[in-house]
Amino acid sequence: MALKGLDIFKLTPKTNCKECGSPTCMAFAMKVAQGAVDITKCPHMSDDALATLSEATAPPMKTIKAGTGDAEYTLGGETVLFRHEKTYVSKSRYAVSVSCCEENMDAKLEAAKTVDYDRIGERMHVEMLYLDYCGGCTPEGYAEFVKKAAESGKTLVLNCTNVDVAKAALDVCKDSKPILDGADASNYEAMSKLATEAGVVLGVRGADIIV
Repeated sequence: MALKGLDIFKLTPKTNCKECGSPTCMAFAMKVAQGAVDITKCPHMSDDALATLSEATAPPMKTIKAGTGDAEYTLGGETVLFRHEKTYVSKSRYAVSVSCCEENMDAKLEAAKTVDYDRIGERMHVEMLYLDYCGGCTPEGYAEFVKKAAESGKTLVLNCTNVDVAKAALDVCKDSKPILDGADASNYEAMSKLATEAGVVLGVRGADIIV
């Protein structure tokens, strides 16, 4: 459970030294509770207090990065579940789902490039491609599909639970830092090892976490 400002204040040194940038320890505690400042900004916090606060104020959704260059996106790191509770730190991203077995696969990949317009000063465009593995393609077939999708410059999400197929796909796109969305109870260890070796983010099925 998230700590309130008063709970955090009780763990501060209460010196009002202003070294954190706030006029008082109470003001600092309130900012920490709101997520506006990190607890490490206080140079006089005890190790025990820092350990307690770090665990209590950590966002429930881990911050991750996917993609590279202009297509690198930060996801997660949120302290709330709903946008109406507080402005999200990392905005939601727009992805298009494409399957390797779709007859209009090429047309769909091309169409994803054309969705690009301004709305009230904000650029709206396809930022990610969610690449479904149909279950019938060979590892080489899915890898070829992923390679073609990677040419778009979009950040990729590999929806594949087959370890061998996922490995073939990562061999052709791991440098672009895709998300490997394919771990479940039956393949978690193998997928985790694969993602670690490739240096990419791993999505876990049946759990609200990404590692």
